[in-house]
Amino acid sequence: MAKYYRFMNFSEFLKMSFGEEITPFMDYSSAYLTTSKGVCFLGDKSIDENDEKRKTLQSLREYMGNCVSDHVLVEFESSDSDIIHESVGKYKEGDLPEYWMKSYNCNNMIPSKYKIAMDSDLETQDWIDYDRNEILQNPKSILQQIADKRRNQKSAAVTSLEDWCSEFSLLSEGNNGWYIDRDLDSKTISLSYGDICSRDRNPIYSLCFKQESADQITRGLEKYRIANYSWSINGDAPDAWKDIPEKLSRLSNLQSCSSLPYSHSIMPNTICDYDYSLFLPHYRIAELMKYAILKATYPDIMSKYRLGFDGANPGRVFEPFGLPISNPYQTPPLRLDTLRINEVGFVMNNLYQNNPVFFSSQLKDRKIREEEPGSDKDKEEIPE
Repeated sequence: MAKYYRFMNFSEFLKMSFGEEITPFMDYSSAYLTTSKGVCFLGDKSIDENDEKRKTLQSLREYMGNCVSDHVLVEFESSDSDIIHESVGKYKEGDLPEYWMKSYNCNNMIPSKYKIAMDSDLETQDWIDYDRNEILQNPKSILQQIADKRRNQKSAAVTSLEDWCSEFSLLSEGNNGWYIDRDLDSKTISLSYGDICSRDRNPIYSLCFKQESADQITRGLEKYRIANYSWSINGDAPDAWKDIPEKLSRLSNLQSCSSLPYSHSIMPNTICDYDYSLFLPHYRIAELMKYAILKATYPDIMSKYRLGFDGANPGRVFEPFGLPISNPYQTPPLRLDTLRINEVGFVMNNLYQNNPVFFSSQLKDRKIREEEPGSDKDKEEIPE
């Protein structure tokens, strides 16, 4: 029986485990990054023992760079070769033989074992036998393994939006947590909060960005497709999110007054970012989603900040979002790209990397202590 491999994030790993059909969230062939028309896998032809860059799964991950997730590596078995097609992926290191399917599920591509892909050397890490029932009964045990591996093998810094979702999901009760949903047909990206192990994927609440239009601009010798994204909040959102539409409208107005080279493409009540179809991070949307996670999790701390532009890096195509308050001389803007883990919580630097802000990770214990008779709530406040 032929074996195939796929690097995936934790959200896809769970979707696949409870039987959902996995479809591509982006058409990479439209950007000439691959001849695939669907979901890509590695297989026998991807590995070349005579080529150091393609000798092992570890070297293949490095070969593909940031194009693949480092959460989970899954080995699949399939006896139906008719549904699998050969293709060629185009990477910085060169072309790579691959395989693809229009979509897949755990019945036509049968998962046999997996590894946490965060390890610095995948080849020395033992495979874990895939047990669907065990994964679905305690999905956060896998999530904790991913977080621990990242901290030990990679960095205490949390940079990607997926890792933000992973870390803050571990603070939530039960199976509730944060996840990202993408829809290629409607060109939407959603930050959702709810049961991370639910087949219907019906979140308790979500913040959704939908692409409305896109224009092509040129910056230097490079061309970009700049898109306009509208937004909506769905479900039973927390009180801390009630003012997000107003804050995004204000940002949109600030954007339209900008002298930056892409400002001509801005539509009213939209946020500009890269076109959905490009294989690039959605810098602004990702920063807004990180802000929304913090705002929902630590409303008392985040109420002291107002959302605004960070002008520290004016040379970037898209400036990152900062969170300045009315008196920036007292508390400079937070840097959302500096979130780090320590023993008891999260630490985030401000714009000038002094006087960092501390976010406790002991939310569950804190809630229990506050509910105990005679507890002193004033002593249990989250440090600022």
